[in-house]
Amino acid sequence: MDKVVRYLSISIHYWLKNNPTIDRSSLPFKLGYKDAVHPEQILKLMCEPKGSAGIVKLLEVVAKHPLLLYRVNEAWKIFHNPVTLQRDLERSSKRLTWHLWRIYRARNLLVHQGVEHDCLPQLSNHLQQYFSWTLSR
Repeated sequence: MDKVVRYLSISIHYWLKNNPTIDRSSLPFKLGYKDAVHPEQILKLMCEPKGSAGIVKLLEVVAKHPLLLYRVNEAWKIFHNPVTLQRDLERSSKRLTWHLWRIYRARNLLVHQGVEHDCLPQLSNHLQQYFSWTLSR
């Protein structure tokens, strides 16, 4: 969830940066320093119901960027529907749990049997990323 919203806010920021003719005063969210787009504000827009003024305005702002328009629309489909959001969060949780168990199995093979799994460098990079996320929060 965090990754999707953060990516959207960064993409919208770059879109605004490259299109200075877009009226900043009519945006459905407040801009930060140097047109920074805060992820929390994008999350709030993504949770709005169909046809709400905020989401319609956001779609209008990104309408000339087909990929960004698609990404905003897909994110809105997930976030505005609590059932879909819960399902996606559960899937994400299962994927993360499975991946941690995979890292743990590779660790056990190395420690207890001296067998180095082929993807150990990749798994250790992922584990480092998980630690980084955990410590940053």
